[in-house]
Amino acid sequence: MEWAVEFGFSVIDYTYLLYFYHMLIDKKWEWKKAIIGILLISILQFCKDEILFFDMWANIVDTIIITGFLFLNSKQYLLDYYFYALLIDNIFSFSITIFVSVAIKMGIDVSQTLVFGYERIIFVILLKIFVFFVLWCAVKFLVKHRIQDMKTETITVAITAVTLIIFNYLLGTTQDNAEILLYTVLLTLVMITNFYIFYRYSIFIKSQSEAEIINQSINITSDYVTKFQKEQENIRKIRHDMKNQLTVLSILLTDGKTQEAEDILHKLCDSVNSAKGSISGNLFIDAILRQKMNEYQDIEFHLDIQVTKDCVIDGKYIISLLSNIIDNACEELRRIKETDFNLQINGNQSQMMIKAQNKCRNDINLKTDKDKLEHGYGLKIIHEIAHKYNGNVLIDLKNGFFDIRVFLFVTNNN
Repeated sequence: MEWAVEFGFSVIDYTYLLYFYHMLIDKKWEWKKAIIGILLISILQFCKDEILFFDMWANIVDTIIITGFLFLNSKQYLLDYYFYALLIDNIFSFSITIFVSVAIKMGIDVSQTLVFGYERIIFVILLKIFVFFVLWCAVKFLVKHRIQDMKTETITVAITAVTLIIFNYLLGTTQDNAEILLYTVLLTLVMITNFYIFYRYSIFIKSQSEAEIINQSINITSDYVTKFQKEQENIRKIRHDMKNQLTVLSILLTDGKTQEAEDILHKLCDSVNSAKGSISGNLFIDAILRQKMNEYQDIEFHLDIQVTKDCVIDGKYIISLLSNIIDNACEELRRIKETDFNLQINGNQSQMMIKAQNKCRNDINLKTDKDKLEHGYGLKIIHEIAHKYNGNVLIDLKNGFFDIRVFLFVTNNN
């Protein structure tokens, strides 16, 4: 009975530790592999406890077992992931320390909970609930406020893990209840401060990214307007010279000078072709499409654009929307070595619909890697712009295709 209960507790620990670790590294839960791993590591942990339960090396061995188990379940064996494993382990230990410290402060005889019985079972169940809650809050916070600079995030996680290691070591070397409570309070303050700095810095980085996107939109628009004005000026010159050229052409043909007439005709055609025609008739849509088609020359753009001249959606938002949609699609196409990107835009004075489709990986996760930081943040911007225009965003991942539809509705408040 005792063996079964203790083994069950170990299984519970490793299950939620692996769950939170997967949440941090954005790895899908593989049930068979996870169950086998949890059972094997729980057996190892149980054997260790039988040998080193009161040994000074028990905590070190625990760290090695837990971090090793988590790290072996990584999708890649990177230093970043080991820091995540170390962080999970130390938050786990820190949570236990807080719970035990509070129990001591409440006058509970913790030594009685080391002896198997109803008191131990109740105490451990409450402990598991508390630890799960602390890990849930910490990991949710880290996932929500990820910093887009991976080096900065790695350093932040490493500092947090090292801080926890130092305090856990201090707590493990003292038997004085007053010192335990003091170290626990200090560590709690340090961790709150660290997470607050992490939060503020992530907000700062994201605000900078949004400012860059807006500036990029303005620069693209400004650049395109300048080019567009030059093209219009060239077109006016061509029209101005057209009558003279046609008059000369008519005289040459009348005089039978066909070769000279053909030369003038070819030059005239070249001049007309040199002036690029409009893609959509909308200055901002043309600006971002020309820029992205030049940037992704290896991608085949299939366009279906019908936008009326009275479309009044703010240009910088159109550019931000299309920029993020096109970047996400083209980066994915390059990743899987495909080339076809379909884009449909319909818009008038009161509404706009943007529909894009591209092939993608079957196991694509919109919350991962560059997908996690840039792709995911780009989708957030798309949702925010749709919300601003009282619209919505529909995303469908099916049969190896990624489909996104964005609906915008113009009101007097926009």
